[in-house]
Amino acid sequence: GQPRWRLFGMQPEEDKVLVHRPGKRMECMRLIMQFQLMVGCSMLCAGLMAMPYFQEPLQRVPIRAWEDTFGPVERVWNLEPPTVERSRLEGRNNIWRPVVFSSGSWLGYFQDTAFGIWNW
Repeated sequence: GQPRWRLFGMQPEEDKVLVHRPGKRMECMRLIMQFQLMVGCSMLCAGLMAMPYFQEPLQRVPIRAWEDTFGPVERVWNLEPPTVERSRLEGRNNIWRPVVFSSGSWLGYFQDTAFGIWNW
């Protein structure tokens, strides 16, 4: 027989279990807002967990992550492309130092390949 629900053309009175709101535009806006709230809360939690590791206040965590990965933020304002450099990532106080492998290892080779593709 017919399924209890259909994606298009279903009226709320057709099914008492699944209720559809009439305004599709408002439904879309609601979904966008829910997505933004979830991403915002996730980013806040990630920032709070990263604060002790970065040894920075919460508002500085994203900037520190950017600078340790791509270099100074001022380069963005000068419309220079962000680049990934192994020497920066291997720096003494860089947050990525524990996960950067030596160039001689096969993992380091794959990292160098990824850096080259990014910088291309």
